[in-house]
Amino acid sequence: MPENTSQQRGPFGGWRHRASQFYMLLILFGFPLFSAPCPKGVCSNPVEVVSVHLISKGVNNAIVKAVLYPGALFSKLEAIVAENEPIGLPDLESLLDNIMTSIKEKGQSNKTIELGLIIGSYLCIAGALACVLGPTTFSAFGPLVILWSVYKAGAAREDFYLLPMFSVTLFCALSGINFLSKVHRGTDSSGPSGDSSSNNEKSSSPNSDKKAN
Repeated sequence: MPENTSQQRGPFGGWRHRASQFYMLLILFGFPLFSAPCPKGVCSNPVEVVSVHLISKGVNNAIVKAVLYPGALFSKLEAIVAENEPIGLPDLESLLDNIMTSIKEKGQSNKTIELGLIIGSYLCIAGALACVLGPTTFSAFGPLVILWSVYKAGAAREDFYLLPMFSVTLFCALSGINFLSKVHRGTDSSGPSGDSSSNNEKSSSPNSDKKAN
């Protein structure tokens, strides 16, 4: 049994797990993946898109803070290391106030976000949270929807484009798909049939020996 489970995982099982974890960090920590116009001016990652969308819909600020907290924590750690800021937790109140102020100041020229970008951003966050349980094919849906949205809208808008980090995110998302599962299933299904044929040959061999005698 242990040998069969190790064969089903395949040689890339460990890599798929690490890629899904890296994808989770890229999404939840708010790494810049694209540049898209939004009510706050410019949104550069799915966390910003979802946060701005939730604020525009009047969702409770506690939910918005929960979405922003991982990225704010990473920014705080980066500031502590790079700029020698005092150790402490990020101030979500000021972060939320900055976003709402930007929406009020710049929301007149950019009132809406591309629907595909909103859907893809929600799928990215859902896929990142699902990666906590391990590699999952669900994580690939979000980046693919964003890619399609940029492909459709980016041709007519110069302010809507992807950043280099998006290719890394898409690669990590696709790495969560076990493309070799069907191959392993095929080899596993062919194994018993081969064994059964060999058993038939073995069972028929004594009868042939008796006829010969």
